[in-house]
Amino acid sequence: MRKVICPFCSKEIHDGDQVCVHCGKSILNARVIYEEDVNSQSSIILFSILGVLLFIVVVFLIIWFGVLS
Repeated sequence: MRKVICPFCSKEIHDGDQVCVHCGKSILNARVIYEEDVNSQSSIILFSILGVLLFIVVVFLIIWFGVLS
């Protein structure tokens, strides 16, 4: 069984629920969030940040060694 996250309060609910038992909001027409989606989005954000940091380091090194030449 997949874990489902309420899009309003971010707490775990049962798959197929129509109302969140924690916040009481109707999730019938809301887009529910599956835990796998949250994990994959976190990975994408992490790799994006690492990519930007790597780019900054490479540009800094190119500028640093370019100035010293």
